[in-house]
Amino acid sequence: METVAADLLDDAAVAGVVLTTRDVSDRHELEERLRTQAFHDTLTDLPNRALFMERLRAAEDACRSADVPMAVLFLDLDDLKPVNDTLGHEVGDTLLRTVGERILGALRPGDLAARLAGDEFAVLLTGADRAGDARAVAERVLASVREPVHLDDRYVQVGLSIGVASSGTPAAVDLGLLRAADVAMYVAKTAGKGRVEVFEGSHHAARRDVERLRADLHHALDAGQLELHYQPIVALDSGTVTGYEALLRWNHPERGPVSPQEFIPLAEDTGLIVPIGRWVTREASRQAVAWQRAGGAPVRMSVNVSARQFHHPGFAQDVAAALDATGLDPRLLTLEITESLLVQDSAQVAGRLRRLKEMGLRLALDDFGTGWSSLGYLRRFPIDVLKIDRSFVDGIATSAEDRAVAGAIVQLGRTLGLEVVAEGVEDPDQVAVLQELRCPSAQGYHFGRPAPAVPVGPAGVRVPAAAGPLGRP
Repeated sequence: METVAADLLDDAAVAGVVLTTRDVSDRHELEERLRTQAFHDTLTDLPNRALFMERLRAAEDACRSADVPMAVLFLDLDDLKPVNDTLGHEVGDTLLRTVGERILGALRPGDLAARLAGDEFAVLLTGADRAGDARAVAERVLASVREPVHLDDRYVQVGLSIGVASSGTPAAVDLGLLRAADVAMYVAKTAGKGRVEVFEGSHHAARRDVERLRADLHHALDAGQLELHYQPIVALDSGTVTGYEALLRWNHPERGPVSPQEFIPLAEDTGLIVPIGRWVTREASRQAVAWQRAGGAPVRMSVNVSARQFHHPGFAQDVAAALDATGLDPRLLTLEITESLLVQDSAQVAGRLRRLKEMGLRLALDDFGTGWSSLGYLRRFPIDVLKIDRSFVDGIATSAEDRAVAGAIVQLGRTLGLEVVAEGVEDPDQVAVLQELRCPSAQGYHFGRPAPAVPVGPAGVRVPAAAGPLGRP
């Protein structure tokens, strides 16, 4: 209620104080709603960036004036975009709400969690016991979010990368704890995702270096700095080269060769993987045709396809355009995809795979056995090739477990009529075991390192009796 008092003592007709009271419930409710909207995220009902920044400034003031310790956690979901692309944004919103609830559930009373924007969250911890326990809190949050989420009649597992910065690190204070935690989160993401990283002074310099590399990557394709190297795929029964895998390389004008482990994630994050992947498909197809026209027999060419590239609306058209422009027989082009695409098992993924098969292409499942391997994938999706991950091949000559896994994959491929290729073969002992297991094909340094193409036909190249490395294709 609101009451207004009017002093009418000097009014002869009244000679008193008049009180006017009215019900302001509706106005009060509206003010509360506006206050909530201004400081809370409407999707997750967590505090938003505005409220978090207000509390953060207050904590920083307390830290400077009264030496009250504090820490900030910066959290970023891994691979939310594929969920939105394959299952829809409504399912993605449900996932964000679930993640928000789990973050809250892993915190203690008095800790502040907020959704900053998109798939970014932050946590503010104040007080000696809380700031000192920041990493333990981050690990608890990480474990909670890792649990599979039931969405749209299926289970989805989402990763989380977390950066931690505390007032006990002078470099973090100088940079600003939120910014420092963001930098640490980026380090966690580039180091493999799904992990916690605590800010160190060296991280900021490393982040600046990565940002410079990211900027340079924008010009690499147009500047002709990218090239393809080709690694042979060999039939183990005859030693004949049956195909090549095209592998992307970047020759930076100042840094020299840049590792794919450095620049491929940057291309993924920026979306540059789409035009780069388009160029890779066309260039690899052109090279296969060039070898054939030089007098060689038709040779298969394998090209890796990232999840972001696959989900791009124009992906199938890009592949078709590469085939049309180069004249490569579609049956000679193999697209290598990862299991993460199949985990989502959406109608969109299945439809695109069918369309690619209808074009005459072959599909390979890369790194088979390391992710969410499921026999259901091989039943539901039109896969032609299984590639045994090198982690099993490394120990195949010394580990009974690795040998058993590789043997099971080979037998599975034989039963289902699929080609099997062992990756990362490096010595004769591994070759001998794979031959005993009747693995059809293999690739690795033992047969040939990835190398630039030279204008000679690859047909007829055989593995030497001593199993030494092959010459360049």
